[in-house]
Amino acid sequence: MFLLIDWGNTRMKFLVLDSFDLVSKPEIVAELQYANDIEELLVALAESGFQAKGQNALIASVKKEEETRALCERLKRWGMQLFIARTTSSNCGVQCAYLEPSKLGVDRWLAILGAHNPNKHVGIVDIGTALTLDIVQSSGKHLGGHILPGTKLIEESLHQTDGVITRRHRSNFIEFGLGQTTTECVEFGILQMFAGYLQSTIELACNQQNITSWVFTGGGGHFWSEWSVDKYRSSPSLHFEFQPMIVFMGLIKLFQEQRQKPLS
Repeated sequence: MFLLIDWGNTRMKFLVLDSFDLVSKPEIVAELQYANDIEELLVALAESGFQAKGQNALIASVKKEEETRALCERLKRWGMQLFIARTTSSNCGVQCAYLEPSKLGVDRWLAILGAHNPNKHVGIVDIGTALTLDIVQSSGKHLGGHILPGTKLIEESLHQTDGVITRRHRSNFIEFGLGQTTTECVEFGILQMFAGYLQSTIELACNQQNITSWVFTGGGGHFWSEWSVDKYRSSPSLHFEFQPMIVFMGLIKLFQEQRQKPLS
């Protein structure tokens, strides 16, 4: 049994798996769970009857070093063996574009590893606290990417103005909406900004880098993958999919590659 943890900027996602079929069969629907902190994670695991002693914990964390260390110490007390994912210059047949690979967030790196396909060039779009984009060729060459503020960060920056802004989550996309309240103006403005960025990037990447396969992930990934499918319905050569487990898929690939090495 394996415990997989993806500790992001806002919360912790985790999975308990009996096997690594998630990589070979990504259509498998695993039970993705969430925790706001270490205590909440441990309580959830204990209540589920998880038998930790002697099991492997695979961890990807973008938190501060002391927070990651605290998590590791708690899991070690449970008798777990730890594997901590790190970004390096090359893993699983993929070469990192960064001159200093450690500067590339491990969650981005794992998403790249998880999405890499030896038969096609792939674009990875992760829409969460930030919007990140990465391009990896079929050869495994990572070309680089983009980082933009996500919806939450944009809204927080606007809170610094005098306007009162409340958050709303739209379930359908309006091609061009004009707000008649401050809330609507923010909502439609953010939608238009994201739509314009994605349309421009997808088309340029397709034309310049032959990127026809796109993997979306993150909290906003499902919404924008569906938008992309609808937007490019008349372009059958473009493929879009939402894959919420892509970071875990990369984490498994990295663990399998390095499992011959001693676990920390």
